[in-house]
Amino acid sequence: MTNIRPRDQIRKQESVGTPFINTEIKILDDNGAECLPGQIGELFSCSPYLFNGYWNKPKETLEGFRDGWVSVGDLAKRDEEGYAYIVGRKKDMIISGGINTYPREIEDILLSHPDIADAAVVGVADEKWGQRLRAVVVWAGHQTTSPGEIIAFFQEKIASHKIPKDIVFVPALPRNANGKVVKTDLQAMGAKG
Repeated sequence: MTNIRPRDQIRKQESVGTPFINTEIKILDDNGAECLPGQIGELFSCSPYLFNGYWNKPKETLEGFRDGWVSVGDLAKRDEEGYAYIVGRKKDMIISGGINTYPREIEDILLSHPDIADAAVVGVADEKWGQRLRAVVVWAGHQTTSPGEIIAFFQEKIASHKIPKDIVFVPALPRNANGKVVKTDLQAMGAKG
């Protein structure tokens, strides 16, 4: 639904670009209002090229379509020039203490650590906060960094409420046939961690 032109790839790093020809996009908040630049919401698209539903999944099809617009559950924001940026998946959003947290931002920081080969962040049940952040980490080689050092690595990179307090170490992240991390399996792993 979007395209980033070569001349914009350096200028608009991490952007997925602007809509293709004959395609419109909009980013809506939870109340269905269009988001202002910089605000995060659900990405919807309208185009003659869109699919007409999920195969044998009427519930998911109904949830994905709204007044001729379709969403596949991506959360995004736009800049002042109209360039879109994907920030995560709606189903992966973690709500801790009433604050929406997007795992992708945290995962990007984890993956920048030289001792971490792979990582994912999930929400796990917490009596006080509703959910708390748990990082599931795969080491690059042998474990040489403590959980406390990983937590300290986040300092000055992200707001304190987005720093995972639980760190679980695993040999590999569970992935589906498409290579995507199966976060429901990670939540179950976390319950044992």
